[in-house]
Amino acid sequence: MSAVQKQELSLFSDHSVLTKALFQQNEHHVIYVTHKLGTSPSWLMNALIETQVFGSPLSLNESHASAVNHASSRVPVQRSGFSSNGRRKAATIASWIHDSEFFHTALGKLKIDPASYQIQDYLTDFVLKNHGKPASRVLKSLVEELTSTQSQSDLLLLEQPELLMHLLNVSSDELHLDFINPLARAVPLMVIVSYTESHENPGAEALEHLAHDLIEQIRFQTGCVFKSIAVLGIKPLATGRAKDVTGTLTITRGGAETSHLAIDIAENEYLFHTQKDTTKLFYR
Repeated sequence: MSAVQKQELSLFSDHSVLTKALFQQNEHHVIYVTHKLGTSPSWLMNALIETQVFGSPLSLNESHASAVNHASSRVPVQRSGFSSNGRRKAATIASWIHDSEFFHTALGKLKIDPASYQIQDYLTDFVLKNHGKPASRVLKSLVEELTSTQSQSDLLLLEQPELLMHLLNVSSDELHLDFINPLARAVPLMVIVSYTESHENPGAEALEHLAHDLIEQIRFQTGCVFKSIAVLGIKPLATGRAKDVTGTLTITRGGAETSHLAIDIAENEYLFHTQKDTTKLFYR
């Protein structure tokens, strides 16, 4: 693999990761990211946030040493729609599996100013804060919090919101109608990150009698795919682990209409290799 030329990440036909066409006035889009056992989506999430701040995923496309050397000279891109008083963030991150310190540490290594993003930590004390409250009230409160002036941004990243089905005892339909749909209508771009191992590989015995929870997980994932313009799937190698390859990143069209966009989804498949804090992409 060392002799194979690394590739730069490209999600759209204009060779961009997050094309400007996504952020035009009154446009709203969803991108769905799935990952499975043995893989982590953190590097891809960081790359999307870095793209929103600097205009491209510099650490993903550069060597680690080069990224560190150039970090201090990085200048955030000026995007239309951001207020002059700095209240509007480049990205808002909401996670149900990682606390705020996890993201501050990861993004700090990329030299991303904490003032350019907002973190909503729904791992710490979420259950204690919402115990006994009606699910509809909690979901409404989350939508208001994520669309408030403090959290307002062009990119909203949700990490494993499907856990709300278990935490609040709601169905996939309820989660989509009362949470996903209102957010999708409120922000220019929403990225949903889901762990799909449990219901994509339920086991031979479970195939005959799927549990209610698995059915709801499948329904949630299906709904996200149909709402998305692109689906980014992260998987380990089907043949097992390799010394110089961690897994594959597959980019495919989602179920949402894209004819209004002047560009297309750049469907592709990459091999990726993650080593310590560095991830590199290669064509298959």
